[in-house]
Amino acid sequence: MRPKISIVIPVYNAELFLRECLDSIYKQILKDFEIICVNDGSTDDSLSILQEYKLKYTNITVINQKNSGIGSATNKAIKQAKGEYLYSLDNDDYLVDENVLNFLYENVKKYDLDILTFNYKTEKHIKKIKQKSYVVKSGKEYLCGEHIPPLWSRICKLEYLKSINFKFLENISFVDTEATPRLIIGAQRVMHIDKVLYHWRRLGNEKVSISQNLNNIKSAYAYMETTKTYDSLFNKENNKELKNILKKERFKAIIEFTRIIAVVNTKESEKLLYNLMCLDFDIFEKIMIKNEKSFFYNSYILNKKKIYYPYVYLLRKITKQFI
Repeated sequence: MRPKISIVIPVYNAELFLRECLDSIYKQILKDFEIICVNDGSTDDSLSILQEYKLKYTNITVINQKNSGIGSATNKAIKQAKGEYLYSLDNDDYLVDENVLNFLYENVKKYDLDILTFNYKTEKHIKKIKQKSYVVKSGKEYLCGEHIPPLWSRICKLEYLKSINFKFLENISFVDTEATPRLIIGAQRVMHIDKVLYHWRRLGNEKVSISQNLNNIKSAYAYMETTKTYDSLFNKENNKELKNILKKERFKAIIEFTRIIAVVNTKESEKLLYNLMCLDFDIFEKIMIKNEKSFFYNSYILNKKKIYYPYVYLLRKITKQFI
């Protein structure tokens, strides 16, 4: 018999929190679900924990693969999924109470939704998706809203995912950043509910320093792919309002990309920037992109104070108004 919900969990070195994640699912009131865990080459005891739960429960599938990234792991799990709806969790997070799955299932069925989104929280903050609650929209209308949901704050109809042949890109970081607009734009019925259902565990400080967070060429590739995705959607769209939204999101992605390559500052990063600058940016965007690169290079490579490049700093203040 087909389960109501397929729950996908990519797992990598999560031994400290994996039991809490799985227990938050198994204490749910709704019991008609399957769990598909993909161990992505963990080097700790994560696989042993998964095997422990597999001996205890009959509705958990454990797939073991060499380390290939979250995109590969999630795609493999989606391919195995048999439920009516699909929901993905991070391996160190958890559902806030025992009624989450029941609440989600009742609402996606009641409103016949392709995608249902909801709020989440961290240890310190409530994170609200800025969309009107209980209003059914098309995917394009949803994208015109103020906030696009992360992977863990949405549940999707599996038939819809198959109808658009949805897959995450593999071998990049931030797979959801690139994939979310592709996922939402083609949906016919999307709804948000202003309710906190998920706890996102932020390990360490919420704001990691730029030098730690951005000094990674893989991150640059992720934002490059995100920029290309938004550019492709922009070029296919006719609705003026949505085109403006897609253009703004494309600009956000290229700015993030620019910050990374300014810090990495290698021949490879310069080549990536050259390739992206071949996209159809307007003069304003090109100026802001070059200025953002200059700001980060001066700040994090040369360690200059703002007083030495006031015009660059001023232009950056202007840029932030647009992103």
